[in-house]
Amino acid sequence: MLPEDQLDQTDEILNWVRVFLYAERASRKEQAARVGGDFPDATWLQHLDDEDLSTFIDELCESLLEAIAMRDLGSLRNLVSEWETTANALSDPIQRATLLEAFDPNSYIEVQQPA
Repeated sequence: MLPEDQLDQTDEILNWVRVFLYAERASRKEQAARVGGDFPDATWLQHLDDEDLSTFIDELCESLLEAIAMRDLGSLRNLVSEWETTANALSDPIQRATLLEAFDPNSYIEVQQPA
């Protein structure tokens, strides 16, 4: 019989393996055809473009292998949290444009310190 904390840890790993499998399957679709339902346990993944989704899948795979080997979910949880934050920022059209547009120094002005 497994201690409760190991059972909880195994359950969490299985959840992220399921996310990995759904993401891998969804990555074979055209980006425009992907919807939240393609990612039942992580609908925020629908906001990632092809390159970001591919990178997420690769990083999630490595993090899962590490979590299983080390029996530590800290890195896995951190990775998922960072990607979810990124995906949520990309879901807003204004934030997406701000984050992804090319840098133009003419778009910025120097601000003087108040007197």
